[in-house]
Amino acid sequence: MIGLVPEMIYRVRTTNPLAPTQGSPAGVRQYWQVSEAELDGERIKAKLASTGSDWMARIQTDIGGRTFGHNSSRMTVLSC
Repeated sequence: MIGLVPEMIYRVRTTNPLAPTQGSPAGVRQYWQVSEAELDGERIKAKLASTGSDWMARIQTDIGGRTFGHNSSRMTVLSC
């Protein structure tokens, strides 16, 4: 049977949030500085090489009025 196998755990700590964008054709975005990050799995172990940035797109749904986020990170990691 075909199934999913977890590849890694991605841990991130963010700091210095900026105010959400407003009026963009792409929608609302929230930005943060990535101050710590780690990838930990059987085939990969890596840590953040330098600070990076992270943003989340807010996605409004009609499912109980809930808002979801789509994460998009940019950073450089070094193998441990």
